[in-house]
Amino acid sequence: GDQSEDPVFVKSLQLFNQAQKSVEQGNLQAAGENLDSFIQQYKGTQLYPNALFTKALVSGGQGDKATSIELMRTFIKSHPKHPLTEDAQKVIDAQLG
Repeated sequence: GDQSEDPVFVKSLQLFNQAQKSVEQGNLQAAGENLDSFIQQYKGTQLYPNALFTKALVSGGQGDKATSIELMRTFIKSHPKHPLTEDAQKVIDAQLG
């Protein structure tokens, strides 16, 4: 089916895009808040793994290595076949490095 007519998908996409935009603008605080909202509201949606991954990167960018690693591990465990899984492991390795 076409997801552009699914209101939940549309709302989740808008929130995710807003978070991405904040990351691009270097506003990690706003990005983190948007991603927290996303993770709470849209668990199990198509973009959830991406939100989790991005939140882990944002946490790392804010100097919170522990949260970043924990989120990446959650991401890998929950989505082992996701295209970003390999990148998630690299981030963990770099944080632990």
